Amino acid sequence: MDSIKITGTKWYVDIEYKGSIARFDGEMCVDGFYAAASSLSWIKFSREIDFPKLIDAVMQQNKKNTFKVYFCNDDGSEYK
Repeated sequence: MDSIKITGTKWYVDIEYKGSIARFDGEMCVDGFYAAASSLSWIKFSREIDFPKLIDAVMQQNKKNTFKVYFCNDDGSEYK
């Protein structure tokens, strides 16, 4: 699996994966970052990456780290 680099602020998170950088709006909380799944914007897009593969890669990364990124729908429910 390609490595993932996660950076950001308390209001957005940038996820670098396979040469692309995706930005999600959201909010930093004590247990991780809650990202609005519908707020995806590409900061750098170097190759085609579909949304489900990006989410799956972040979920795999979550298993290894104490800092986690949670994806939510617009109504606040967990993105699946």
